[in-house]
Amino acid sequence: MNEKIGIVGVNSRAVAASARRLGFEVYLVDYFRDVDIEADLHYPLQEDPLMPDLEREYSPDRLVDLAIEKLEGTVDSLLVTSDLGCNPRLIKELERYFRILGNSSKQIGRAKNWGVLKRIFDEIGMLYPKTIIARSFRDIKNAVNRANLPVVIKTLVKGTEIAPTLIEGLDDIEIYRDIKFNEEILIQEYIEGETISSSILSNGEEAVTLSVNKQLVGVKEFGAEKKFVYCGNLVPLDSPDNRKISELSSELISRLKLSGSNGVDYIISKGGEIYFMEVNTRFQDTLECVEKLRGINLVDEHLKAINGKIRIPEKKSNRCYGKGILYADRNLRVRDLTKIKDIGDIPVPGARIRKDDPLCSIYSSGENSNAVFSDLLNKAKMIRGNF
Repeated sequence: MNEKIGIVGVNSRAVAASARRLGFEVYLVDYFRDVDIEADLHYPLQEDPLMPDLEREYSPDRLVDLAIEKLEGTVDSLLVTSDLGCNPRLIKELERYFRILGNSSKQIGRAKNWGVLKRIFDEIGMLYPKTIIARSFRDIKNAVNRANLPVVIKTLVKGTEIAPTLIEGLDDIEIYRDIKFNEEILIQEYIEGETISSSILSNGEEAVTLSVNKQLVGVKEFGAEKKFVYCGNLVPLDSPDNRKISELSSELISRLKLSGSNGVDYIISKGGEIYFMEVNTRFQDTLECVEKLRGINLVDEHLKAINGKIRIPEKKSNRCYGKGILYADRNLRVRDLTKIKDIGDIPVPGARIRKDDPLCSIYSSGENSNAVFSDLLNKAKMIRGNF
């Protein structure tokens, strides 16, 4: 093929690998300098592979600026991943220079509008947490005073200063006092339960669900200290709710008129009710596991979908596939991890990884989700035991 394509996102290794398997000449702009990145030209935001500092060095705006600097005039088209792919403001900036192979800023803006979402939820019978909209610190304080605690504070737009946070008392909201709010803030009823995602393909009119998945969130054995830290996935979910979740996901994405690969996140409450959590207008972190389950190249299916062609590939496997993301539980220097099987996102030997930053990804497959999760835990323990 030898067609040039740009890929932009904080961690886009898996998307870049899939694009290269299709024969694209890949120009990658991301944060990490991991040793297993496959790209023809790679422009990482990370300054020193031995001294990464994700908190200081990375921001979505900086990554957009780097992409424009390095790729303008070199590639015409971009695949946008990670938090950038869910941010209409940043996609609009990239649209000035490139053709976006996926959802436009207008499509993403509609999908991130709570009023639009709520109207669709009510039409299709999708449950969602009780929600109050805030636009200032005063609004947040008033909303928390009115709500039954605990609640979750979040935004619908990724890459903002408001990360999902559990609020159990008024003292917990003081961190928001001096923040300038550019997006609607959602104060939502906290629903405890099982975290779920779905992977969907859409051509802008029709949508099909490829898989329903279990999300691994806040797994302490993976080094996650905070409750809402994303730690990976198990594909597919072993649940009698899969069919209903698939139908809800396809209907929502279809009504939002999104294109390509998209995702929807849910919580299955302890009472068995399915609640909407989030719509992701870009490739999901489940990409590698979904590809194995379906025997497909998801970048290929994504590109076909944005050109109007979608299909549900026949399921190629009855196995379960899992990915875990390990985080550093303290400041540490990594040894050479390249000889360890079934891992990815591998930092260079000797790199200093800061506490709470991602260390690497681990993979497993097996007959069922329990076996896969158990294997991921064992691999995590083995790797973490080396430090």
